[in-house]
Amino acid sequence: MSAPLRTLVISSSARIFTTAERMEPGDGRADAQRLIDVVKAFSREHHVFDMNAIARDTGTVVSAVMLGAIAGSGLFPFPRDAYEHVVRGGDTSAPEKLGKMAAASLHGFAAAFDAVSAPRAQAAFVSSVMAGDTPDAPPPPRALPDELARRFPPAVHDMLTLGHARVLDYQDAAYAERLGKVLDAERAADPAGAQGFAITRETARWLAL
Repeated sequence: MSAPLRTLVISSSARIFTTAERMEPGDGRADAQRLIDVVKAFSREHHVFDMNAIARDTGTVVSAVMLGAIAGSGLFPFPRDAYEHVVRGGDTSAPEKLGKMAAASLHGFAAAFDAVSAPRAQAAFVSSVMAGDTPDAPPPPRALPDELARRFPPAVHDMLTLGHARVLDYQDAAYAERLGKVLDAERAADPAGAQGFAITRETARWLAL
């Protein structure tokens, strides 16, 4: 029932073995990585972590952890404090009198909330950077300086332009020109350029990344 274009999967990596797994005379456990691969293949977004461990470490029950994961996913249009209001039991008049169980549940809720919301925030930031929506976006490629355009073969100019602009923005011109050492080495090994300067191009691609 999970669809790769629309389903959000939130699951615990802690497992209770199935009857079929227990019936094997030896180790009948299904491979955990294969199960995670299935989750990845059939979900638009997935968050799999050990909820039992968080519940144990924070001294609460797993339902508080599950609620934190759901809240951190942003699936429903409720603010975090609305969820925490429920975990507290609805009474916020005397936080210093918060019961031990409610306090532990809030800790478990917060740990799961962070476990899900942190990677989502990071992914959103990376997407915005790649889309050029933030001040941290990579600089637009500038035209290659004439000296570099003459020195490097045309086959690498597209990647070189991107790599040179980004490294120049990050470091300086001397650092950017270190790619020349790769070109010199490749020309020594392949003077005719029979391989299309593939090593220099690949190095420039990694600089662009």
